[in-house]
Amino acid sequence: MSYQVSNTVIRNTNSLKENSNTVIRNTKRVYVQGIADYYTNKFNAPGSRLFFLKCGWKLSQDTMACIYERATSKCSGTDALKYFIKACKSEMSS
Repeated sequence: MSYQVSNTVIRNTNSLKENSNTVIRNTKRVYVQGIADYYTNKFNAPGSRLFFLKCGWKLSQDTMACIYERATSKCSGTDALKYFIKACKSEMSS
């Protein structure tokens, strides 16, 4: 359905399903950005933020929290970050 208002054609494609999918995607995006910010601050690794975003999309928050706990209990500093990245990659590939 489309209609014209002041020489501009506006297409009405906002069905209930499209609106709900958009809301879900936007909510998930904000949620994942929060997760990425959290782990960026925890590891003090701004260069790894993109990786944390990818993990946020593919892994559950519980899985990431468990991996973080294992990483920080077994290692410290940059070794914990390396362990976290390796474990997350392993989880995402399975």
